[in-house]
Amino acid sequence: MAELSTSFILHSRELSGEARISLESQLPSFVDLLPAEQDTAEYFANISRSTIVLLAYEAQAYKISTSGVFVEAAGLGKVVVAPGATWMAEQMANGGGVGTTFSEPTADSVVTALLQALRDSHRLGALACSLALHVRHANSSERYIERMIALSRQKPDMQLIYQLGEEVDFSDAFNSHCFMRDGWGEIEDWGVWTIRNHAELTFRFARPRALVMRAFVQAFLTASHSRIDVRVSAGRWKVARWAFSLGSEAGSKPQWRQAFIRQINRGDTLKISFSIDAPTSPHAQGISSDQRTLGMGLRKLLFYSLNDSRVKLIDADSS
Repeated sequence: MAELSTSFILHSRELSGEARISLESQLPSFVDLLPAEQDTAEYFANISRSTIVLLAYEAQAYKISTSGVFVEAAGLGKVVVAPGATWMAEQMANGGGVGTTFSEPTADSVVTALLQALRDSHRLGALACSLALHVRHANSSERYIERMIALSRQKPDMQLIYQLGEEVDFSDAFNSHCFMRDGWGEIEDWGVWTIRNHAELTFRFARPRALVMRAFVQAFLTASHSRIDVRVSAGRWKVARWAFSLGSEAGSKPQWRQAFIRQINRGDTLKISFSIDAPTSPHAQGISSDQRTLGMGLRKLLFYSLNDSRVKLIDADSS
């Protein structure tokens, strides 16, 4: 158990006035509830007088995101208790801090990690102090500028490696924008429209193979504009022609279409092009004042390997 001499400093910005007053009345004397707002000097003073800094965070938000509080605590030589499987846990595993982690966002899990840190606080504290200078240098403004200068001299490579079977959701900008090139409109809550006669996507794959592309798409059709054709190309090769007709069973409703793509080389960028015959605007059709030239709406897209059991090949000229 923790020694009776152990005291706790609690800080939260989420407590309202009434909730804060109620909590303060219930806290024992060895718990100090800090004001919601602190100036810089108070903030660092409170970290400095701590032996252990507990970051009671939800793990999901910090799978990729960094934590300034973690860096500042580690830079001051403090032992940190943080959620596992996060950026903070990775930093500690790589020598960028010292502490323990909790696996679940529950009181029992957090208490277990905190008690572990308290029991071993002398050893962990000494190790944290020995790393503090390194942490401060690695996260300093000077080091940040050095990294920016080094990156500016490198050839940019920001494109993701697409994983086979992964569904790209074009209603989610974070999920899809990195694949989109010219010819697309703004991402909407359902997906995205082509707004020119020609629109492009690009993908990179980890391994060479033949592929089947599946896309969940719809066409902008009206009574006076009842058919459009979309020619699909992969690089310089035409791979499919998708015909959409108001008189067909699917009409202008969302529908799955697919295309076979021949062998691509490892690391190559695959350019998928959509050429739309005679797109039109809602304004031209007398529907609204929207003057965008709409052709095909893209909701979802994914690639399978040719031998995947879920793939059923259809003719390239599909309608």
